[in-house]
Parts: sequence; structure tokens; C-alpha cells
Amino acid sequence: MFSSIWSKRGGGVGGGDSSSASESHQPLFFTVPSIVGEEDLEESISLHSGRVVYSEYEDDGEEAEPDEEFWNELSGRASSSKQAPADIYLDIPTMHSARRSRDSLSEGLLPSNAIPPALTSNVGLRKYKDVPFAGLYLFLLLIMFLTGVILFFTTTSSRLEGYTHGAVFLAINGCAGSIAFSIVFTFVAAIVWIYFVRSCVKVLVWSTLTVVPVVAAIMFIWVIRASSTGKLRDSGDPDPQDDSLRILSLAPLGICAIYASLLYWQKRRVEKAITVIELASEILRDNPEMLKVSLLILGVYIAFTVIWLIFFSRLFLVGHMIFNNGDGIWVMDTSAHLLIGFFLFMYLWTSAVLGNIQRREPENFKEQSPTQIALSHAVTTSFGTVCFGGLILSFVQTLAYITRFFKKKLKGKLNPIFYCIYIFMQCLDGIVDSINNYSIIYVGIFGMSFCSAALEATKIFRRNLITGLKTGLITKMILYIGSVILALTCGFATFIFATHSLESPYGYVAGIIASLIPFYISQFITNIMMNTIDATFFCYAIDLDVNMNHCNMAHEAFS
Repeated sequence: MFSSIWSKRGGGVGGGDSSSASESHQPLFFTVPSIVGEEDLEESISLHSGRVVYSEYEDDGEEAEPDEEFWNELSGRASSSKQAPADIYLDIPTMHSARRSRDSLSEGLLPSNAIPPALTSNVGLRKYKDVPFAGLYLFLLLIMFLTGVILFFTTTSSRLEGYTHGAVFLAINGCAGSIAFSIVFTFVAAIVWIYFVRSCVKVLVWSTLTVVPVVAAIMFIWVIRASSTGKLRDSGDPDPQDDSLRILSLAPLGICAIYASLLYWQKRRVEKAITVIELASEILRDNPEMLKVSLLILGVYIAFTVIWLIFFSRLFLVGHMIFNNGDGIWVMDTSAHLLIGFFLFMYLWTSAVLGNIQRREPENFKEQSPTQIALSHAVTTSFGTVCFGGLILSFVQTLAYITRFFKKKLKGKLNPIFYCIYIFMQCLDGIVDSINNYSIIYVGIFGMSFCSAALEATKIFRRNLITGLKTGLITKMILYIGSVILALTCGFATFIFATHSLESPYGYVAGIIASLIPFYISQFITNIMMNTIDATFFCYAIDLDVNMNHCNMAHEAFS
């Protein structure tokens, strides 16, 4: 949905109908004609023998002019040698000719109706790409829903009444109100944030960087204090979950230190990030339908999350009760553990698929809305590509979660090994996420398969020696810190409630769920800005690749 940065009011990537644009409202993106030298002009036109018959003219001192047939053939030959839009993304881009412009640079800022045809493909009916992955995703999603429905009608929690030990279901069920409040609170906070970030970027960014260290420090003190007030075991030792809380409290302390140093030492980079965010805000103001569609996708995601959470909690009822000295302990079956892994994987995959649909770009449009076309292609011709990209990303994220789980559970010699693997998986997750972002953007522009789009997008960055990781690091830190703070707050609150009030030995499970869901929900709002920035940066990379300038603001922000 976010390549409309070049498609709004015509021109650029996905040019559209500009007849409704008023002259007083100039487009944000435009094309500056290139001024070529005589050598380039001579190379762009092949030399042919003239067809002027000089015997027909008298030598009266006036310059002879060629006949009309000669110019018609020459113009036809020039138009036939025009480069196809996709040809500029070959391994070695060929040089294309440009018309000589006698206008000054300011006079060369073309109105929207004079912008040349878009650099993107002019595909009218796109072919289906990566269809097997779309079929695989829908098949596994159907299996997940059927399994959840069967468990919902065949399992009951009546056998757990009066017993709390070993019952994960009771921890999740007891924290259902906290989790529901986290979802609603996160949604409202995200809406308020996107409203203010569109109107007062600079004030919001500096306020965020000032408040975050204070909030993180308060959270650190709160968690440390809560971990020391937990109920002791019969042996007099503290609950291991309280020990885990003390370790987890280092996370907000680290955030406090990082953002305090960012505020003090990285002011110049923060100003650069503010320029980028302001550019994205202006694009969103010109394309309000991107926000509407993102909110629609978010609504679908929240509905899916609620249904998934109901089904997921039922997985912990697949087991049997064991009595030890009159105390009942619920033991889960082996099949339940496999289903838990499957449900978690499908949740991450669905989150990635919906995120890619949100990131999916429109192509040329005339009568229809660009967001309608984008959504139509994202759930039809490009749905397989969206699922493929989400599969790769969710697979890496699942491996990272599994590695982190074993890192916490295993002690001794194996712990450093899993710690190194976890660090590697986190780095790989960041790289795969960036490749997935730009590949989906490229798919939206050209309608290619995921692998082809990833290869071509990588070539564009490699040819111009630029990378999106360095450019967007500070920007991501500013935009995503709100999601992180919300997730940590909801997670810690639910963790402490389940451990101290419910006295559940599985309070950490409820805490993980209560932090994971708000994080992904708030990310859908944050990604509205981040996807716009990524798409703008990718268009800037295309500009460098073809030696053009469609937006001065983008070149100033990213250069």
C-alpha cells in the first residue's frame, strides 16, 4: 500500500490520474528533466545518411531542409529504441537518452500532468506468483482452526477445579481480563500516537526521547520491588519466577541507558530521523486511504488474535491429572506440546502475512483507488508471495524463540552455546526482516515472485553501495520504542499478577502472551510510518539507480 508515494497525483512509481489535482496544490513528487551534453545526444541517435535531394533546391544561400519522410522515419526509429521499464533493473543498466532542456532547474519542476510515464511496470493483469506457498498457508490455517474448534467443544476445565499446580490454562484464564485490557489499551494508545505523529513530529520525537528513559527507570524500580514482595516457598526460598523478574528488570534499565545516550550524543542523527519521519507524515497526509486500510487490517488481526487465544488456551487442557499426596498435578500430553509449537508458528506466520499485506504496494491506477488495487493484488495474485515472505520471517523468529527458551531452561556448559546461537538468530532476524520489507515493496511495484524481487532489490542496493539498515536504525529506535514500552508494561503487569495474586507457577506464560500480543498490535500502527519510510527509501534507491530525482525532500532526507 505504500508505493503511492510515487503514485499520488501521477508520475513516479505507479503514476495515476492527475486531472483532479489543482494547480495550486503542487504534487510532492516530480521529475526533473536531465540536461545532456552534445556527446550524449550524438550517442543516443544513430547516424544515417540524409535523404535530402539537393538538386531540387536552388543555391539561393538559404539552408536546405530535409523532407518530412526523413523526420517521420527518424522519430519512429527513436521511439522503437526506447527502453522497457523493467530493463533498467538488469545487471548492467543501459544508458537511456534524455531530451535537451533549455529551461532552468526551477522551470523544470514539471506539473503532475507533464510527468513522464512511470518507471514501474505497466502490467494490466498480473500473473499469480508463489502459488504453492499460498496453498500451504491456507491449508495449515484451516488445520489450525479445525483443531481449535474440536478442542473447544471436546475439552473442559472442570477437572482442574480446586487444583492450581501445573495448570497453565488456569493462569491464562485467570489473566484473560488483563490480556483483554492490554489489547484495548494498546489499540487506543496506538491510535493516539499516529494522530499526533502526523501533526507534530518534532515535538513528539523529542518528548519521546526525553520521557522514555524516565519511564524505563520507573519500570525497573517497580519490577525490582515487585520481585522482592513475592510469596516464599515452604523451604523459605524465593519463587524462581521472582528471580526471573529480577533478571528481566535489566531490560528497562538497558533501555533507559540506551535512550539517554541517544538523547545526549546522537542529536544530529535524531534530527536526520525527524526529517525522514516528517517526510513520511506528509506522504500519509496526501494518502489518507493508506491509514484506513491499515486500520482495517489491524481489525482483522485483533479478531484473529482473540480467536487464536481462545483456541490456544484449550491446548493446555489436553492431558491428565496426577495425584501426589492428595495434591493434583496436571500433566500435558506430548501431542499438546507439538500443537503448542504449531499454533505459535501459525500466529507468527499470520502476523507476518498481514504485515506484508499492509506493506504491499499499488501499481498504476486510474479509476480505482490505489489502496483498493493494492489490497486486491495482495490477497490474489501476490498472496503466495506475501505468504512466502512471511514464512521465511516467521521461521527465523520461531527458531529465535525456541533458542531463547532452551537458553533459559538449560544450565551449565550448554547455556553459552545457546546464548551464541540466540545472538546469531537475532542478527539473522534483523537481516531477513529488512530483505523481506524491500522485497515486498519491489513485488508491489513489479508483481514479481519473492525470490526474483529479493534478488533485484539486492542488486539495486549493491550497485549504489547503500544499505537500509544504517539509514533506518535511529528511525526504527524512535518509532518502535513505544511498542516495546507498551509490551513490557503489559507483560510485567500480567506476570506479577499471575505469580503473586493467582500464585500460579506458570505466570511467565501469561506474561509472555500479554507482552507478545500488544507488541504485534502496536506494530501495525507503527508500521504505517515505517513502511512509508521504507518505500520512500526504496524509491530513493531506484532514483540513484537510474540517475533521476523524483523528490528533492527524499534525496535530502536520505542522502
